[in-house]
Amino acid sequence: MYMMGPNKLNKQSGFIVELQEIIAELKEKNEKLIIENGLLRESSEEQRNLNRLLRLELKEVESTKESWLIN
Repeated sequence: MYMMGPNKLNKQSGFIVELQEIIAELKEKNEKLIIENGLLRESSEEQRNLNRLLRLELKEVESTKESWLIN
């Protein structure tokens, strides 16, 4: 049976710890991106709604202006 020396075992343990740290960091970044994406989607939806309301208001103003010019 092959036995690992202490140096090789320490290198592997260090590598595993480093991978765990990287994984934890990536999970944290992923969570932040998910939150940011949700906020951007909400903001985009609000912006589309405001644009729709603005277009309706503009149409109303234009039709009022046209009827005022005709009369």
